Amino acid sequence: MKLYATKANANRAAKQAGLEQYEVIEQDGQYGFAPVAVEATGAGAAAEEAPAPVAKPRNASSTVESPVKRVWGIADSMPEARRKDVIAECERQGIAFYTARTQYQKWHKSRKELGQKQDA
Repeated sequence: MKLYATKANANRAAKQAGLEQYEVIEQDGQYGFAPVAVEATGAGAAAEEAPAPVAKPRNASSTVESPVKRVWGIADSMPEARRKDVIAECERQGIAFYTARTQYQKWHKSRKELGQKQDA
C-alpha cells in the first residue's frame, strides 16, 4: 500500500483509482487507503428495488369547447381559492392540466396587474 503525507492526498488518490467506497488508514503518521467490501444483501439491495413512481393520468387535450375561456371563468368564480383547487376543478370539468395551469397563471398575473393599477 502506498502512503501519503496527508489524508487529503490519500482521498484524492483513492478517487483517482476509481473507488467510490474506501477507508483512509493511518500508519506511522502517513495515510493510505483501502477499498471497503460492500455487502450484497444489506440495505443497498433494498434501496435498488424501490418501486417506480406512479404517474397521475392527465388529460392530453381538453374535452370541452373553448377551454381557455372556461379556465378564466372558473378562476373568476373562485377568486379566494388556492391555485391547486382551481386547477383541480378545471381538470374535473375536462380541461387539460397544462392548459389549466398556463391559463391560471395568466389570469393571476392580470388580476395582480389590475390590482396595482387600482392602487395607483
